[in-house]
Amino acid sequence: KDAGTFVCNETLYRSLKSLQDQENLHIPCLFVHFPIEEKCSVQKASEFLHEILQRMFFRPVLSVVGGLLWRTGTYMVARRKIGELHAGKWEFPGGKVEKNESKITAIKREMMEEFGWKVSALPSIGTWYHSLPDIEIALHIMPLQIELADLNDQTLWTSHDAILWRNLDDESPLEWLGNDRMVVEWMRENNYNG
Repeated sequence: KDAGTFVCNETLYRSLKSLQDQENLHIPCLFVHFPIEEKCSVQKASEFLHEILQRMFFRPVLSVVGGLLWRTGTYMVARRKIGELHAGKWEFPGGKVEKNESKITAIKREMMEEFGWKVSALPSIGTWYHSLPDIEIALHIMPLQIELADLNDQTLWTSHDAILWRNLDDESPLEWLGNDRMVVEWMRENNYNG
């Protein structure tokens, strides 16, 4: 018993009819009706709509997560090891968000797979985009806390050969992967403090 049903159906009908009546004009039209907020939060609805729009209007978008470890005014980056894709590049470590996986679950899995570190994660502080030849990358940066790990034990590392703790004001050059450098610039501009 949704009082908005008639309004939604009427809006749908009239919008589609109006678009159909336009000669030689092909305007895409999308209606998305979300459940009430108690069943689907505004944040979840926004994320879902964002995913829909990415697929409708742009090249394929690959959602990846990067972990932001912060320690007394420094952030951690990791260097991709020889033999890995993008070897020698520095990044906020992480990887692809798998189908039916939340960003938080993805970054926890990736940190365990790549370093053997058990972490807890907070929601993304932002999304940075960059283009590869066939795909767009949406990099979601996730603040992390180490729960269980020896950060210096490299025996479980699978994709990296070094980590580096950098001060936010350190502008010495690094060979960055993708748009990771822009994350650092954003942190500087916004006086990010973990």
